[in-house]
Amino acid sequence: MRRISSGLSWLFLLPLCMPCVAANPRTDALPRTEGQIEVAGLASRVLIDRDDLGIPSITGESLLDVVRAQGFLHGQERFVQMDMTRRLAAGELAALVGPLMLDADRKYRAYRFRSVARRVINRMRPDHRELLRAYTEGVNEGLDDLEALPLEYQFLQSNPQVWKEEDSILVMLMMYDMLQGSARMEGMLGVMREALPEALFTFLTPLRTRFDVPILPDRTRKESSSYKPVAIPGPDVIDVRRRAGNNDQDEAERLVDAKRIDVGPHEMSLGLVDVSEIVIGSNNWAVAGQRSLHGGAILANDMHLALTSPGIWYRAEMNWSNRSVSGLTLPGLPGLITGSNGDVAWGFTNTEGDFQDLIIIEVHPENPDLYRTSDGWRPFEKIIETIKVRGRKAVKLTLRSTMWGIVTSHDYKGRPLVMRWVALMPEAINLNLLDLLEVESLDEAMMTARNLGMPSQNILFADRAGRIGWIVSGYLPQRQGFRGMFSQSWADGTIGWNGKLSEKLRPSLVDPAGGILFTANNRTVDNDNSLLIGHAWASGYRAQRIAELLDSQGLFDERDLLDMQLDTRTKVFDFYRDLILETTPGPPGLPGLPRASDTRLVKVRAIVKSWNGTADIDQPALRLLAAFRRTVHAKLFAPLIQECRRLDENFRYRWSFSEEIVRRILEERPAHLLANQYADWPAFLNSALLDTLDDLARRNPDISLQTPWGKTNRASIGHPMSDLMPQMATALRMPDDPLPGHWSAVRMATPRFGASARMVVSPGREAFGILHMPSGQSGDPLSPHFRDGHDAWVRGLPTSFLPGESVSTLTLVPANRGDGN
Repeated sequence: MRRISSGLSWLFLLPLCMPCVAANPRTDALPRTEGQIEVAGLASRVLIDRDDLGIPSITGESLLDVVRAQGFLHGQERFVQMDMTRRLAAGELAALVGPLMLDADRKYRAYRFRSVARRVINRMRPDHRELLRAYTEGVNEGLDDLEALPLEYQFLQSNPQVWKEEDSILVMLMMYDMLQGSARMEGMLGVMREALPEALFTFLTPLRTRFDVPILPDRTRKESSSYKPVAIPGPDVIDVRRRAGNNDQDEAERLVDAKRIDVGPHEMSLGLVDVSEIVIGSNNWAVAGQRSLHGGAILANDMHLALTSPGIWYRAEMNWSNRSVSGLTLPGLPGLITGSNGDVAWGFTNTEGDFQDLIIIEVHPENPDLYRTSDGWRPFEKIIETIKVRGRKAVKLTLRSTMWGIVTSHDYKGRPLVMRWVALMPEAINLNLLDLLEVESLDEAMMTARNLGMPSQNILFADRAGRIGWIVSGYLPQRQGFRGMFSQSWADGTIGWNGKLSEKLRPSLVDPAGGILFTANNRTVDNDNSLLIGHAWASGYRAQRIAELLDSQGLFDERDLLDMQLDTRTKVFDFYRDLILETTPGPPGLPGLPRASDTRLVKVRAIVKSWNGTADIDQPALRLLAAFRRTVHAKLFAPLIQECRRLDENFRYRWSFSEEIVRRILEERPAHLLANQYADWPAFLNSALLDTLDDLARRNPDISLQTPWGKTNRASIGHPMSDLMPQMATALRMPDDPLPGHWSAVRMATPRFGASARMVVSPGREAFGILHMPSGQSGDPLSPHFRDGHDAWVRGLPTSFLPGESVSTLTLVPANRGDGN
């Protein structure tokens, strides 16, 4: 989460620079919205019409001119965001911010992303290179046209550097960094494999669950009904009763804390989010014409990312020749990320595949300058990187390079690790996403998607003819001799990456019989074939609910799909409600519990019994249920992973399918997995509930059990300077609105994480489409468009997919040709 905030919204950077605050910042750094501006490189006049929310409609004679104007707008309204993103990717933040960013720079400089970006540029298709050049020049023209520096540069007392073509690729590489992190699992899995019996390891890392709803091979989703639960290891494998002491309370508390994702003290103290469940992903679904009220295919997409101000996306409509496209753009890149071109609409969810492998480097036992290869010992190559530091001398960073890449980290045994990652392969990265701007059919879109050089996504398409399709995009590595779950040595030459997966094995589906498609970062293909792509998917909670909603109704329109995006049902907690009801009989209470308070337990029972099953803002039970679930998980897992902690004191168990394991244990309640300190399983549940109540009271003494969800799950979205200038907090922050939703609901919502936009559109019916996002169009807190789209996002209003009526027009004309022709 820190990487997301820093990479795409720079939330934590400015507080480090308090000594640099400008005493009298200028307020005239807002872009011009009317009049005429000469722009070098334009072939013809371009009109930029803005509606009352500041959403632009860009109209020109050619895509090249329109993309140049898009760059102009990004440079004027989001340049700070773009600058911080490229600096983070390149390891160049300390030059702007100072020594406190040296650790971040050291980490990212080891990837040498700027070198990767330059090689991507050199391989780029000529037409895409021309568009990128026009975009880049437009960014710099837009920045130069501002009458004053953006507020943040005044704050930092610094001047922005010009935008380069390679900087746009750096922005793309930060998206890889944000969306792909499977290597983090390898260390955990390696420790578990070494410390635990095989049967226990398999039990703790299930690859299938009762929540699975794959798209392939069976669209009727019969695979879930044939689910076979993983076997619980017997007492010959693990028997927690035989362990001396059974002092698992400290380990359980550590696990509870580890499962609180690091997104800020507000969320952690309230217990709102769980690191093992949050997935950098999204929801998308599509209904074919046969399933819509108007006969047209409809696409819905809401991408779950950090909630920041400014937001990640920038809305725009782009018109040229006979083409009109509209949707979400990413500041720093030309073209459209998601949206519709009138013939085809598209939307993304993160694949959650495995696109990283950590290679263990075998160092010569007597000469640390040598490492083993299949051809014998080879010397490490040294690369010297210079990191500039504001206010100090530059720092030299020495990197060790191998035939597989640069050493970026070490494992728990101290062995060097090299990361093999799609993002470090220039041949896997391109700007082919630009081609979607002009595709005219589902078949053309599906073919284009096979060649997209971007972070792998589940792409859903809907076309004007009423057809829908799904495909897994991006470079899919072909592994040879291993699955990629654990860090391994590649020194003997028998394992490694052998190009990319055959296109015949790329998952896809066109024109499903039922007329619906959906993904939610879950496993989308059968278990065996899914292992070709990855092994740690998001749990199927959201996907199951989406399937249920799609199956419950025959025909849909755009508003129906928005209502689905706003659905707050959280079925995962039904199980924990029932456990609490089991362990808290009605009055007069529970006799024989030494720490029990009858009054307290009676209140708990009444609260959970009245829960309506949703994450609506008026529901007090959800906070209690979430905390109880977290405690149960921690208490169950603590004795099972004790040997992992002995092997690696920094071990953290995080598996997205952990719910399946807990369900299996509490359904069968085997005696050998119950610690001696508990008389029976009801006593275990009683202890977990009482610990939960004590923990909630200790962390939040001012919040009662009856406090509704909306009082604790409140938006915490603001400009970074709001923390430094509390007297201006109201102007710099979004309102702290109560947010319905939860990480397990279709409506994903935590104070700082959730739907970065909600889009519903039918190609050819864009006028009836819906699109809204948090915050506003502008990144400038002094702009009237800093927050003016936010309320619609909070309330889930069906705001128009297309820009509204023009309230201002800016004309860009070729330089030295003031007649506008």
